[in-house]
Amino acid sequence: MSSAPTTSSPSNEDFDNELPLLEELGINIDHITLKTKAIMTPLKAPDSHLYDDTDMAGPLCFALLLGVTLMLTGKLHFGYIYGFGVFGCLALSGVVNLMHPTGVDTWRCFSILGYSLVPVNILAVIAIVISLKGFFGLMLGCVTIGWSTFASVRVFDKCLNMRDQRWLVAYPIALLYSCFVMITVF
Repeated sequence: MSSAPTTSSPSNEDFDNELPLLEELGINIDHITLKTKAIMTPLKAPDSHLYDDTDMAGPLCFALLLGVTLMLTGKLHFGYIYGFGVFGCLALSGVVNLMHPTGVDTWRCFSILGYSLVPVNILAVIAIVISLKGFFGLMLGCVTIGWSTFASVRVFDKCLNMRDQRWLVAYPIALLYSCFVMITVF
């Protein structure tokens, strides 16, 4: 007795029950948009629970976007961007953990600092169109450092209850964004 081999055909029911790819990967576009808007409007207080989840999709996209826009100006600095980013985020995470009474997740620091790269990305897009090597570029760079620093300190203050330590956190954050702006301008 020989039995005929059975071929299994993929059923449409399994495919219909599949989650969308972005949902499977944990990428929430609406959250990325809300977090980006919180950085773009730093004078408006962000929701204190906005950064409870530590998604890395947005910060990685903004770091990659910075590298691509710098590449369009003829600067291949992907290693510097990721090196400064990782070292700066780890160092700032250590500083914040020393100041915060309960400790802070390192990935949350990565997320907040990564989303605050948006003003530096805007500066890099401007650098594609015009040269930033003069006084105008210097002033625009200073405004970008202030914007990124103010936005990220505001998020740290609101989401982590660090009102008393915000000036102590602002200095290393400003130094970190100064590195990114110097890469962009020069």
